[in-house]
Amino acid sequence: MKLYCVRNKQGKYFRSVGYGGCGPSWVESLEKAKFYSKIGQAKARVTYFFTTGPQFGCPEIIEFDLNVENAKVIDMEEITKKNISKLADKKLQLEMRWRKKEIQRLEIQQQEIADRREKLRSKTN
Repeated sequence: MKLYCVRNKQGKYFRSVGYGGCGPSWVESLEKAKFYSKIGQAKARVTYFFTTGPQFGCPEIIEFDLNVENAKVIDMEEITKKNISKLADKKLQLEMRWRKKEIQRLEIQQQEIADRREKLRSKTN
């Protein structure tokens, strides 16, 4: 079984304070750190902290076996930057899709107005 925790560049570990919780989110000791059983949960935390505070650097994930001496540090900076760029691309594609739909809607509306104008002209003649 593997466990994962998030460590920032200052060497502090992430601690989940929960809803309405108090106290610091980053702690010095590993005993108070939040451990994740799935790497995806830890990656989500890294992405969140890197996007909201890039000036603090990209946190890293520490992978543990049940034996703590076999801990492995996973550098997340490249992976996180790639994920952020993918999210930005998806946002741009979504924006483009909405703009195209808006253009289509306006073209249909313009055609309807032209049809009404033609109909009014034919009635007056």
